[in-house]
Amino acid sequence: MRIEQSKIVGDLISDYLKEDGLEEGILMARIFEAWDLVVYEQTGTIMTAEQSKQLTLNKFYKEGILTCKIASSVIRNQLHFQQDALKRKLNKMLQGNYIDKIVLT
Repeated sequence: MRIEQSKIVGDLISDYLKEDGLEEGILMARIFEAWDLVVYEQTGTIMTAEQSKQLTLNKFYKEGILTCKIASSVIRNQLHFQQDALKRKLNKMLQGNYIDKIVLT
């Protein structure tokens, strides 16, 4: 038996995700999870992790733009003034430059 081509398991999984079109969905899930963590970091002193997750009513990501609907106008205003820092934190957590702009509604 002769092995013609060997691959690392991680590369095989990555190829599989690309072939089946699942890569973008997994990226969105990672982005949304990172968003929840960043929002909790910003609001952790005043609310629990579960409460901070409920602050974001809706999340949408497309072509570098992360749009989030925030339930509290006070928190939305606070996050609005921290958008650049939030964007840097998210990209650092995601280990890439995926977020170009954050839109808060």
